[in-house]
Amino acid sequence: MTSTFVYPLSMSLLIALMGLVSLCLQRKQLIVALINLEVMSLGLFVSLILTSVYGGYDTYMSLFLITLSVCEATLGLSLLTSVIRFHGKDYLSSMNMLKC
Repeated sequence: MTSTFVYPLSMSLLIALMGLVSLCLQRKQLIVALINLEVMSLGLFVSLILTSVYGGYDTYMSLFLITLSVCEATLGLSLLTSVIRFHGKDYLSSMNMLKC
């Protein structure tokens, strides 16, 4: 493994790990949770691209991952819009599923 592959791969996995840690620590607002999920998916996407480019694999899986990431962002923003419309704020504590 060359250093041109190891350092970017470790940085992308570090970005995904930082997104996960930030998601666990900052669980107050929905928009922050959605941004942290996007940071995690971006880090995993970069690591998948690096693995496919340096490994000689096809990039079809990375295209599938970016498609799922776009769908996740769209659903997250629509959920955020509906929560703000019904509750008036985007705090995760106000969205208790047991209240229905």
